[in-house]
Amino acid sequence: MIRRHLSNRRIRIAVGLALLAGFLLQCQWALTNRSDQEPVVVRNPIKLAGNTAIAAPAVVLPTRTESLEERAARDPLGFLQFCLDHYDRSVRDYTCTFTKQELVNEKLTAEQVMKAFFREKPFSVRLEWVKNEDKCSRVLYV
Repeated sequence: MIRRHLSNRRIRIAVGLALLAGFLLQCQWALTNRSDQEPVVVRNPIKLAGNTAIAAPAVVLPTRTESLEERAARDPLGFLQFCLDHYDRSVRDYTCTFTKQELVNEKLTAEQVMKAFFREKPFSVRLEWVKNEDKCSRVLYV
């Protein structure tokens, strides 16, 4: 019984070493076959009948020598798409100062100033009144 336990242990070790060697070979293969070119981003492929598709033009990122102002002047729609993509990739929350003044019964109320905190996931908004709080001083929505 002890002999069988040792042989099972040896088999497990041999299989584990074989899997580790295969994993290392796959990693080496992936690293050597990598191209140094930047990947082309395909957005909104146009679907045709059947299972064929035509790729829409990729978004061209501004080069280091081209300023954002130059990019906006050269390609306004591409610049807006770039800004939206950048926002989607990097912005998860933000803070700002929110100022409001309401028209109630044809009269303007006093101007209210709040610190606003926004987070996408989980979606939540927090407001803290800085000036002219009305019925509450803080609000939280999650």
